[in-house]
Amino acid sequence: MWWLLLHLVVLPLRPRRSARLYARIWAPQGSPLLVTARRQAELLGAALREEVGTPLHVATGMRYGRPSIGAALEALRRSGCT
Repeated sequence: MWWLLLHLVVLPLRPRRSARLYARIWAPQGSPLLVTARRQAELLGAALREEVGTPLHVATGMRYGRPSIGAALEALRRSGCT
């Protein structure tokens, strides 16, 4: 019964509906989650640099998605962070 429901109702209809909903929230810069996360990292980095008065690096990494946490850590390593 589940197989029929999945293949006859859910899979034919859900991707189209999801695509329309994503199109409504997608930003020209990309995923709204990524755009917001990058902006937060930028603002946090600026606030921390102002607070402590030394160069600081902030990177965006996501548990599920890209950029990954590993990629963010690698970007920090490349910028000289230890």
